[in-house]
Amino acid sequence: MKTRLFWMTVAAVMMAAVVASAQNTVRRSSASSYQQTRRIELIPMAGYAWTMSMDIIAAGYPGKLDFTDKGYYGGAIDFTVTPPGAYKEAQARLMYRRSDGDVQLRGFAQRYDFPAAIEYWQIGGLTGIKRGNALPFATVSLGGSRLIVKDGSINGVKYTGSDSWKFSMIFGLGVKVYTSPRVGLMLQANWPITFTDAWGGVYVGTGGASVGISGTGISQLDLGGGLIINL
Repeated sequence: MKTRLFWMTVAAVMMAAVVASAQNTVRRSSASSYQQTRRIELIPMAGYAWTMSMDIIAAGYPGKLDFTDKGYYGGAIDFTVTPPGAYKEAQARLMYRRSDGDVQLRGFAQRYDFPAAIEYWQIGGLTGIKRGNALPFATVSLGGSRLIVKDGSINGVKYTGSDSWKFSMIFGLGVKVYTSPRVGLMLQANWPITFTDAWGGVYVGTGGASVGISGTGISQLDLGGGLIINL
């Protein structure tokens, strides 16, 4: 409970900072010689995500649902929306990322592992104040999470996987460092959270016997980075 409250507080502070920054009037810095030349950035990215388990009801029994801690990969396109020479910089972001691992059901007679993948399709923005060649930033994005449970078998019994979409948000803090007019590096920590009370289910055998999964949501913490390519 304390952990959940802590992360909810962090998320609220991050969102408040982004909103407050967006509401401020754009100011120009006369002391800075920086001239805006970047308009579109292509960012292939990768990192590692830790998933927090959630309470579920599976086939009428309480237990835990988890997704294995795994690396992720994907990419983002950032569009600069502030004018050249602005004191603050704001960018719109389109992002896709995917992590392949196993969905785990624990707390039952035995543990069940299902090969699965989680995808995030997001649109949002980031804002920050440039410090030399670095841009510390905060980011918030909205979109959908796709949980793909792949076909497989348990104890020789085949099951059919599922494909489910749910609403999600990603909060993040990071920094961009521009090493040249065309290339830079990005480091970022994120908190992706999917708001859901049902991830659907997987169906075991040809008779249609099902293992239904339901809960309150799934969240991850991750750390990663990417290569910035200025187009």
